[in-house]
This record gives sequence, C-alpha cells and structure tokens, in this order.
Amino acid sequence: MRPEDSCRSKLGPVPRRAGWLTGGAFASLALVLGGVASPAVAAAAPGADALGGGDHCTSSESRHKAAPSGGGGDDDECRGPQGPRGPRGPKGERGPTGPTGPTGATGATGATGATGAAGPCIDIDSYSRSNSESFSAAVRNGIVSAGRAPNTGAPVIWQNLSGITGYPSTAEAGVPCGVSIEAAGNDAYVKTLTTTGRVYQLHVAVNGANFTPDTTTGWVLQVGPALRRGKSVPFHGEVSYGFSPNKVE
Repeated sequence: MRPEDSCRSKLGPVPRRAGWLTGGAFASLALVLGGVASPAVAAAAPGADALGGGDHCTSSESRHKAAPSGGGGDDDECRGPQGPRGPRGPKGERGPTGPTGPTGATGATGATGATGAAGPCIDIDSYSRSNSESFSAAVRNGIVSAGRAPNTGAPVIWQNLSGITGYPSTAEAGVPCGVSIEAAGNDAYVKTLTTTGRVYQLHVAVNGANFTPDTTTGWVLQVGPALRRGKSVPFHGEVSYGFSPNKVE
C-alpha cells in the first residue's frame, strides 16, 4: 500500500506528500479549509485557544498557570463568583476537668486592725447578810446607783450616787464602768472601777433600816492608775474589799 492511501482526508483528495506542504501548498490548503468552514465555525468562540484548542479554562495548562500576585490572571477568569459561606459546624464537647492543683503557700500575716470602740459599761452586784435585808449596787451609762431591799428578793429602793463629792468623771479619773457592794454591821461600801483603771469607794451607813451615803467624805480613791497585786502581777478579778486592798506604788 502507498503511504498517501493509508490516511485519507475527510476534506477530499488533498495531496499528503511532504512535497506538497512546501511553498505554495499552505495557500492551497488554506483555501480548501476556508471554503469548507462556515463563518460561524471560523469565528473563534470566546475563551477558545487562538489555535482552536477549546476552552482554556478546562485545559491542563490554564489550570496549572499561577496567577500574578494581587489577583487577576486565568484563575480569576475561570473562577466563578464566590458562593455564600456555609454554616458553622457544631461546637465540640468540653473535655474533662483537670485535677486540682496543689495548695499554695500560706500568705503573710496581715497587719493588726484598729482597736474597736469600748463596750458599754453596765454592771450590777448584790449582797445579803440575812433574809431581812439585801443591798445592791449597779452602774449604767457612767451612773452608779445603790440601795437596800427590806428582804431578799424584794424590790430595791435605788439612790443615785453620781452627785456626791469626789465622784469620778474626769479624763484622768475616768468614768465608772464596774461596781460592787459589801456590808458589815452598820456600814456598807460601794466601789466602782473606772475606765482608767482606778477604784473609788463610797461609805454608806446602814444601821437599822437606813441606807445613808456619806456625803461629807464622799468618793475616795482607793488605787492609783495601775491596778496591781504586789509589784508586777496585774489584777484581773473583781475588786470588793472592806479596806484598802493595795498600796499605791
């Protein structure tokens, strides 16, 4: 078989030999192709390769061509408009709680707070030497009162003792904050402890059914600013004596 008969062209009997493809053979071939192709076919479709290679957006060459920096290029021409963003996926579950950390070191001790306000001075004391009489003394809001009841458990007939000579009511003497009373024979003694640590005593005559404070002598200081037993041991108990309990140092 001859070479030219092995591949016959669908465009008709166009010579296939190599000698025909030189010189003016290209012109003849162009005329033949131009006469067969219709004007619609001859016009290149938008996006087609210049050499009739089809849509460049689907060619392997354009798919792998890198677009210039900043956008543009074949990728922008071939990529359609961006679609809406899809919904967010479900939130993942929280992981298990980790183990508790070790206890931290103990912090430094804070500063000592300010001294609080003094509490109210309210006190009462009673003494009964028989079932036919009872003596009581009380202090409230810096006022000392005392009195006698006709028998134990009966109402006390109170007397205000704050107006008697020597009653403690100065910054140095302080004001009464504690009280006590005792009695023996015809004499009773009311004592008060002031806010400055001083003890004052008042004599009261209790002969018969009387309860008569000694307004002449009045309140007498018993102990100085430091209330002590001996020389160095502070005294913390109730002060109730029928005589001067301590020597003023």
